[in-house]
Amino acid sequence: MTGHQVNKSVFFRNYVGKILKKKFKSKSSRDVVKENIQDLLAKGGDPLLGNVFFLVLKLIDEDIDEACDSLFRNQKFSLLTELNENESKLARFLAPYTRSDQEVAEAAQIDSSRFNRVKNKLLPDLYAFEVYKLAGAFELKPSALFEYFYGDGPRPVVGM
Repeated sequence: MTGHQVNKSVFFRNYVGKILKKKFKSKSSRDVVKENIQDLLAKGGDPLLGNVFFLVLKLIDEDIDEACDSLFRNQKFSLLTELNENESKLARFLAPYTRSDQEVAEAAQIDSSRFNRVKNKLLPDLYAFEVYKLAGAFELKPSALFEYFYGDGPRPVVGM
């Protein structure tokens, strides 16, 4: 695990701790929620996985987009831009659906072998910051992608 992943886990724990102090003035009620969060974090392991990030934020009713902006704003990604104007309308229409795994992984700056292992269910999940970067590459709100992957949200429409 890289130092980056550990740092994101630590930053997330600190971020959640601050929210708990604001939302729960009573230490006893805060401790109950904190215990539930610690259980989720322990089950998810040390790297901050996307599903754990989502579940914790839902548990404390926190805005996913704000949390992503706070925690991941320095993450780099490239936009998967549309094709140039000389391409046919059919080519532009199909572009979001015909991206190669390599193109998507490169745009989101996710290691391509890790990306493929998660895609093929050889690894359990993307890290939370990877979901954020994937959303950014497709110009989606992070919350839309988190809701789709881990909640009951609809499949986000790319390019809309």
